[in-house]
Amino acid sequence: MWLKDGRELTSGQRYKVQSRDKSSVLKILSTEKSDSGEYTFEVSNDVGSSTCEASITVLDQTIKPSFTRRLEKMESIKGSFAHLECLVSGSLPISVLWYKDEKEIKSDEKHKCTFFENSAFLEISRLDSADSGGYTCIASNKAGKDQCSGALLVKALDCLLMLDTVILEGNSNFDNAHLPLSSTEPPSILEKPESMDVLPGSKVQFNVLSSGTPPLTMKWFKDKKEILSSSDCSVIKDYNSTSLELFFAKTSDCGNYVCEIHNDVGSDVCQATLFVKEPPSFLEKPDKLSVVKLRENKHFECHVGGTPEIQVHWFRDGKEISRSDKYKMFFVKSVASLEIIGADANDSGVYFCEARNEAGSESCSMELAVKGWFSLLPVF
Repeated sequence: MWLKDGRELTSGQRYKVQSRDKSSVLKILSTEKSDSGEYTFEVSNDVGSSTCEASITVLDQTIKPSFTRRLEKMESIKGSFAHLECLVSGSLPISVLWYKDEKEIKSDEKHKCTFFENSAFLEISRLDSADSGGYTCIASNKAGKDQCSGALLVKALDCLLMLDTVILEGNSNFDNAHLPLSSTEPPSILEKPESMDVLPGSKVQFNVLSSGTPPLTMKWFKDKKEILSSSDCSVIKDYNSTSLELFFAKTSDCGNYVCEIHNDVGSDVCQATLFVKEPPSFLEKPDKLSVVKLRENKHFECHVGGTPEIQVHWFRDGKEISRSDKYKMFFVKSVASLEIIGADANDSGVYFCEARNEAGSESCSMELAVKGWFSLLPVF
């Protein structure tokens, strides 16, 4: 578990906790000055525990942008796509602008400009010779700006004219000469994308390689809706290949992904399935505060969602509870339950139910107060 100033941190509006078998990540969603301080991670099992610490200082200072990965010179084929990318560091919010030969580029049907997770993207479709030239990316915030530049060269695809053997009949009579031109070949997918099962937040990439006579039109679909490059994904196309990249997979990305490729004489199609494992979540939680009388039984119950296999652990005041004659624990049909037999004063405290699977963990808390019986005796 993660703690700050002795208080456990759980997923919510301020924090995101993702735990796996051998790793755990705490993400502060929007830092504030009050987030400065010491953070502790505690891990334990039946035979021991261990902790580690980290310190965070949130500065009032705004850091100007700088490019940690810059544009490079690249070449592409006429009629295909170009994908320019650079990585920016600095204090958010950062504004990003793209220029070609000192003229600003606006997002339109030909150009897609995006900025996500400090990565700046420019995708140019249907390349022609006019797209060759120098490209500049400028990143700016309140503290200043930085820029980087690169060159794009668009090459024409050589067309070869294939002639069959000319068969002449009679007196050099060319009327019956057979001069066929090369035929146009329909697309044929040579390399198909692989279906995947991934964890939330994983990077996903589907790749397709095709043969066929250019120009080839390549499109990606999910649920019959075309996928275009955005802040969540990138579609890259070349004259005979295409790839779809999802930057951070979410459970809503589950489904079938279809790639369609066609030219003037035919088409081909392939698909792959993506399954994103769902971390645990509490669909129903116990009341925040429960009060029972001395020696009464108390039953806590939580409804848990998420991808199996889910493990459930119960804690009281930070210490894990083990099964015994005193504590009965069950996890059946997505319902986690804890029953306390014959509650006494020592059972008062804060209880946690923690659900874990390969995709992450989630917890909920509840408080129990055990009250004794009292009687008033007359005073003589």
